[in-house]
Amino acid sequence: MIKKRIYKHILFTFSLIFFSLFLSLNVNAQVGTLSITSAVLYPGEEKTLDITVTNGVLTSDGDVTSSDTSCVIITNGSHFLKIDYQGNELKTVGQVTVKAVGSDCSSQLIISNASVGSTNGNDEDRHVTFKTGVMEVKQYNYLNNYLKSLDVSNATLSPAFNKRVTEYGTTVPNNVTSLNIDAPVEFNGAKVRIEGNSLNVGNNTVKVIVTSINGTERVYTINVIREDLFRRGDINKDGKINLTDVILSLRTYFSESYVEQADMNYDNKITLADVILCLRLYFSLN
Repeated sequence: MIKKRIYKHILFTFSLIFFSLFLSLNVNAQVGTLSITSAVLYPGEEKTLDITVTNGVLTSDGDVTSSDTSCVIITNGSHFLKIDYQGNELKTVGQVTVKAVGSDCSSQLIISNASVGSTNGNDEDRHVTFKTGVMEVKQYNYLNNYLKSLDVSNATLSPAFNKRVTEYGTTVPNNVTSLNIDAPVEFNGAKVRIEGNSLNVGNNTVKVIVTSINGTERVYTINVIREDLFRRGDINKDGKINLTDVILSLRTYFSESYVEQADMNYDNKITLADVILCLRLYFSLN
């Protein structure tokens, strides 16, 4: 009889303990959920990703591993620990750097042995595991040397951009001395360089050269006409009115040819009046 009472007492005590643990787990469960966003990588590429928490927490730590290390490995940030001593809610608790070591594969990042503490200091999740972002590794595109787009902010290209069209044209005013080119590549392993982007008056060729991983080049050509700086009286187009322009005005008059800069009175012909006006302009400026 006494043994039966002792047994019932022990059973009751253990029941209370388990019930208390159950309540404790329910109260403290899911203080915050840790996550890492999914990403796409190419073989050999590294990316640094944020470790975030859904609810505002004060402390967090844990370990980050890759489910398939033949596909993706952790190169930095495999363990993280973040505490805000000012009592502010945390949104980002760490960073992890992953590297693609495989090709045409995927690996899930797993946060394990994680602890998350609430801002009130009373609630905490311990030794929890979160299966989070999937790292997808694409096949290496060694031959991709296409531009994703070709934008010039200070000129209009013709025709409209198409990655398979490699020749374009534009005309710019005299005050444009170079093109403002934005040329992102389609595959981020390729490299881009720009040549000939110092514009002279007249015809210019600007080249946007994309080099793939294996060294194959694709050249996008922009044929640019930079207009003359038009000024009446500046017949030799050197940006100033001098005696040379007066002499050229006379030559134009006697040769009975037409040069717009020598047409000082806008009558679409060169007469003695234009020569006199050019001479007057010269003396007034000098």
